[in-house]
Amino acid sequence: MEAFDIGRNETNALSWRSEYSGRGSGINQNIFRQTKTKVKTMVKLFTALMVALLVLTMPVSVLAADNPTLGEENAVKKANQYLKYSAFSKTGLVKQLEYEGFSNSESNYAVNHIQVDWDEQAVKKAKQYLKYSAFSRTRLIDQLEYEGFTHDQAVYAVGQVGY
Repeated sequence: MEAFDIGRNETNALSWRSEYSGRGSGINQNIFRQTKTKVKTMVKLFTALMVALLVLTMPVSVLAADNPTLGEENAVKKANQYLKYSAFSKTGLVKQLEYEGFSNSESNYAVNHIQVDWDEQAVKKAKQYLKYSAFSRTRLIDQLEYEGFTHDQAVYAVGQVGY
């Protein structure tokens, strides 16, 4: 007897049944029923796993149909207000919003839902530092990284201000 192929459709499964049901007694029919039940269970399990994988890899905003809470809306407004008068890294802005009393979730929602060029924020922050103090190239990069900018953002910013 050949093994039952999970990839066969129901029509092929029925022809498989008729091909083998004539041989022997009702044992083959029991094997067929057990195999069919196992296949259905495996298909259901596979489908459930695929749905779970899709759900787990979706951004939270997609799952929430992007209907922000009042706290998220206010965190976005506050983030935009901060960026009008000062430069922030993404992580620095999250920390500042949390300091203002927004939750981590609201703060992250805000930085992910504003239009901002983080490279340009690094350049602005570098200019702010150089306006008030002298820095070597290395120390300015270190300071920008301390502020939460990535190494690439810090190097970009330092290049843009003349180093």
